[in-house]
Order: sequence, then structure tokens, then C-alpha cells
Amino acid sequence: MVSQHLARIESLKHLPHTELSSLARHVKVLCIPAERWLVTERRVLDQYLYLLRGKLLLDIHPRMIRARSIGRLEHFYPGVTKAKTASACQVLILPARHRAFALERGGSDAQIATEGEQWLSAFLTTELMQHLDTAIVAQVLRQLSRKHVAAGQAVIHEGQSADRCFVVEQGNAVVCLQGRELKNLQPGDFFGEDSLIRGGKQSTTVIATAPLTLRVLHVHEFKSQLLGRLVVPIASTRLADRIDVNSWQRSGSYARARIRELNKGSEYLVSGADQDFVTLVVFLMLQAGIKANAA
Repeated sequence: MVSQHLARIESLKHLPHTELSSLARHVKVLCIPAERWLVTERRVLDQYLYLLRGKLLLDIHPRMIRARSIGRLEHFYPGVTKAKTASACQVLILPARHRAFALERGGSDAQIATEGEQWLSAFLTTELMQHLDTAIVAQVLRQLSRKHVAAGQAVIHEGQSADRCFVVEQGNAVVCLQGRELKNLQPGDFFGEDSLIRGGKQSTTVIATAPLTLRVLHVHEFKSQLLGRLVVPIASTRLADRIDVNSWQRSGSYARARIRELNKGSEYLVSGADQDFVTLVVFLMLQAGIKANAA
């Protein structure tokens, strides 16, 4: 049913059925009571909203729209500053980033997109990627190359020069430190970034536990497209809790353990003498869904 709704949207109707079915996995259809605000002036949504059933009042000088059961389905947001339900409504919510990526692919490589859907869905919905706007996400995805690794082979070794990071597309791998297994990796997981941020050697070894397909992002693209946009030093913010990381061990695993102790509902300003380590901590906090800035 969701795919049928998507096929009524003018910008999407040219996409093949497989692509619409893939996009439908990211769509929500909500039933909302009357007299509820869907859009307010102070709230910016990274979504497209479509009215499937019911009536809405739009903008400051209200105009009413009614849902149409047939014909073209048009979004009411973006395009209005206020929207309130005038009756019980059914609303389709389409994330802007998934819409943009579907249009970016344009259906020309639908088979590849279908095969890679598990990793792509997982990667795009990570906390980290939610901090980037749709255009930047599309740029990052265009920069990804592909690499195949046989089961039992290492992707990276401890002490090896770091010049790229990876996203798992298919297969599984394990992260090891001095022979000790730390974490299992599956489609959508991102790894190798710690060493790129600190500009040193690889701090762990990653071994394929099954035939592995990876997407690869080289250091220049990682720093310009991701790191440089996500971690921007600021002077201060009155609402943030301050964290001084000078006493922290200089390792990604230690930082992750300390970050797990933090309150996800708080905002943090991170400072320290080692600016590369501060950048790493902020990046890892954003990965964990915690709002943070570097001092």
C-alpha cells in the first residue's frame, strides 16, 4: 500500500517498482487526532509530509486542504510554516534523505541498489549521518569505492598506516586489539575512522569472518565531507556541560567506554590540549547520538 502511495507522487512515479518498494521501508504512515500541530514556525523538519486522509489548516491565515483518494499526491511540507489537523488525519512521512537518494539513483542501477539495501539503510539511519543534510550525504555516497576481502583475511592491521575508512556492505568482520576480540561488524557498520582523525597508525586489526564487501572512503574525502562538517570548534555555549579530556587515555576504545556513561539528553563542550583527540571524542559522541562540540 505504501508503494502505491509513493507511485502517486509526481517526482517518484518514474521509479521502478523495486525502487519504490525499497523506499517504502523508510516511510511512516501515522494516524493523528484532530487539533494537533504537525508543523510550527520554530520547527524545521527533514521530511516530506503528505496528507492521505482528513483535513488540514495551513499557515497563519488558515486555508484548508482535504485529502484526495485518487490522482497526484502532493506534499504540504516543505512549503508551509504551520499545519494543524482539522479532523482526524492520516499522514505519510517520507524522510528527505531517502527521497533524495532514490532520486539520485534515478532507477538506473536498481538491481545494485536492491542488493545493497541492508547496508545502505543501516548506514543512512546511523546517528552520525543524521547530522548531515541530504546534499552532503549524497556527495559522501558518490565518493565510496568498493573492496572485496576473502574470509579470514585482514582488512587493516594494527600499526599499519591509516589512509581510509570503511563501511560494511555485505558479510561480517571482527575488530581485534592485541589478539582480543572487541566487536563484531555487520552491514552498515563504519570503521577505521579513529586513526584517520588522529593522523597515526591503525589502532586495531579487522578480520573478515565471512566473504566481505566494503565501501571505502579515502582520508581526504573523509576529512572534507564528514569530519570537517561534523566537528567545528566553537568558543562556548551556555547550555553545554563541559568535558575536559586531558585525563583520558588516548584511545578510541577508552573514549567509547567513557562516552557510554554520558547522558544522551545533554549537550557537551569538549576541551583538551590534544586537539586531534578532542576531535575524535566529539566525533565518537556524535556517532553515539550525543550532541557535542569541540572547544
